[in-house]
Amino acid sequence: MFPAPLLHPPTRLDRRFEEALARHRLITAGDRVLVAVSGGPDSMALLYLLAARRETLRLSLGVAHLDHLLRPESGEDAAFVARAAAALGASWHLERVDVRALGRRLGLSAEAAGRRARLEFFAATARAFGYARVALGHHGDDLAEGLLLNLLRGAGPRGLGGMRPLRPDGIVRPLLAARRAEVLEYLALRKIPFREDPSNRDPAIARNRLRHRLLPQLEREYRAGAADALRRAAEICAAEDEWLESLIDPLEERLVRPRPGGGVTLDAAGLCALPPAARRRLVRRAFRRLTGTLERLSFVHVEAAAALAASAAPAGPFRLPRGVRALRTGEGLVFTAAAGPDGAVAGPVTFEYRLEGFGSIAIPEAGATIALAPVPPSAAAHRFGDDPRVAFLDGDAVRFPLTVRNRRAGDRFRPLGAPGTRKLKKFFRDAGVPAEQRAVCPLLVSEGRILWVAGLRLDEAARVTEESRSAVRAELRLARPATVAMFPPSEEPFP
Repeated sequence: MFPAPLLHPPTRLDRRFEEALARHRLITAGDRVLVAVSGGPDSMALLYLLAARRETLRLSLGVAHLDHLLRPESGEDAAFVARAAAALGASWHLERVDVRALGRRLGLSAEAAGRRARLEFFAATARAFGYARVALGHHGDDLAEGLLLNLLRGAGPRGLGGMRPLRPDGIVRPLLAARRAEVLEYLALRKIPFREDPSNRDPAIARNRLRHRLLPQLEREYRAGAADALRRAAEICAAEDEWLESLIDPLEERLVRPRPGGGVTLDAAGLCALPPAARRRLVRRAFRRLTGTLERLSFVHVEAAAALAASAAPAGPFRLPRGVRALRTGEGLVFTAAAGPDGAVAGPVTFEYRLEGFGSIAIPEAGATIALAPVPPSAAAHRFGDDPRVAFLDGDAVRFPLTVRNRRAGDRFRPLGAPGTRKLKKFFRDAGVPAEQRAVCPLLVSEGRILWVAGLRLDEAARVTEESRSAVRAELRLARPATVAMFPPSEEPFP
């Protein structure tokens, strides 16, 4: 079933692979390499490329497979990869994690929870068995898709640069200069079997729509070789981001200091004297010092925290994700953390903002902005469900000033189309909204009545009907779309 790994005749993928090893010094002769193998075409090609060079590079290979328990046939995928590892004489490492349950516990999407579980599994296995490198099968098309997705989310150079060939933690991606077509060509010529994940064809997933619709359209109608151009742009962004980060190192040493008893302090005057790009990077670094990650930190969070530094008087505290608080004191811009071991926010998050009229208002706790604008009732016709971030409300139901807040005990509303009112707590639970996201989901409230559970459901009283004399368009603009449960996750395509 599994053919012997071959070096000759070399394919285009062989040449890309060897160029990447040499250019980025991804693997050293004698290394122990753990290959992450899902059973799909990319990881199977990577496994065979490494197995074909095992003797010349004196490699010791291990195969790691995480069963996410998301599909009934996931056990068959694991058995397939186990047979491949045995046929190639590689060590076998298997872990099973219910990532849906993990996501519910951590307040993450299944995709984000799976990514975390894989990283933790790979790192733990590498430590336990002495692997110097963990090899992943992402290729150039993944890099191009990631750039487009992150561009649409408003990412900066780090997000646009996406995945790196070599990470400080030993993760390597030798196929980032290759195309998906080259991977499939290699598998066909070598007669290497692989498994297909049916979710990769699901049009409900944003990455799949981009992969199967947008990128082919760009190649066909705008520029032949668009994917290669996007991949090159990602490489440029990655290199420039690394250079910019090196410039921030001395600034961090000068302006960021630990606080007695925990937390860090940023020199407020020094921070305000810097260009906006440097200020943002220093705020992100302060957050990462406390949490070990930038996960969940949005552009809105960073801007709001940096704005505190310009305050002439004490201000805050301002809540950031993972239990971090930012406040302006006589010391400077102070960040403190009170997060639990799983990163959950310590204590209840409470926010309430007043919207006096049409316009927009930022909700930093949710990493979002809500914008309201008057529209004719005809603009709302047949628009329900087009985009969960956009809602059309009957103008008579919207009575200023409005309140934008998060949930309170006893909150009720009448979900659009429902026969009666429901407790917001039960609505969230039935909709599968994770607990942490329930705490920051914005509610648009008029005269004490919830008109819109932003990104999720209108109240029946706000429905635009044929009798409506005016209408209001409400939009939830997310700096990081994963903040609201119904919107697709926005993590960059790390494992």
